Amino acid sequence: MIRQQGATKLFFCVLICVVVPFSWADGRQFFLEDRSHTRIGVFAGTLDPTHDNHTSIVEAAIRQERLHVSYVMANLASPHKPEATPYEIRKEMAMAAFEHLPHARFPDAALEQAYSGWDILLVIKELMRRFPQADIYHVLGSDSITRYGSDFEARFNHRNDDFVRRYKMVVNIREKGDERLLPKSYGLVEVIPLHTNNDSLSSTVIRNAVRSGKKPDGVNPKVFEVMKRERLYLPKVSSGKCVRATGKKPQ
Repeated sequence: MIRQQGATKLFFCVLICVVVPFSWADGRQFFLEDRSHTRIGVFAGTLDPTHDNHTSIVEAAIRQERLHVSYVMANLASPHKPEATPYEIRKEMAMAAFEHLPHARFPDAALEQAYSGWDILLVIKELMRRFPQADIYHVLGSDSITRYGSDFEARFNHRNDDFVRRYKMVVNIREKGDERLLPKSYGLVEVIPLHTNNDSLSSTVIRNAVRSGKKPDGVNPKVFEVMKRERLYLPKVSSGKCVRATGKKPQ
């Protein structure tokens, strides 16, 4: 009996020490990262705002590629979109849109630092460092390929590079016919097509709807609450100033 009680105490001690610790780095509670994960997704973009097509793309990638988890990241700065909503607000909207998805993970400070220069490959390298046994699946839209393509082609031709062996590109086919234009690979990196059949919705469509005084379709109610609170995407007022998020509520 004493031996059994001792074994029980030891079991609960191990349970507390190993399982109970958690991280609040991404703004919500979740158990520490499982280092045995071998298939990890990364979905990044401006996400201004995050909408239902974004979530369906990630969910489809998780199903198709059997991903253990997928990180969702709004970029800290967007050189081709200088008028983007401030990062913290876009991050909040992304978390609101994906919080229902148990496979979703959000960036901690180290991943944000890696992405501060707008190079998603630095984020992927950081995840490879954390998960040395994992392959990383970069989930992106076919429209993004035009921005990444030439750079990727030059960087992915080293056959013995561990990064090249572990990096996969999963490209959502946004419009009919895009797959014919999609290369089979960039250098030595395989390009995997993903079909979601959801080409009618975009962040631009949502922003334009708000500017027209319409309630946009395809937006999670919690995301829409953030949009209303921060007065995002509203048309210009008569003074010529744009009523737009600054990270603070209007006075």
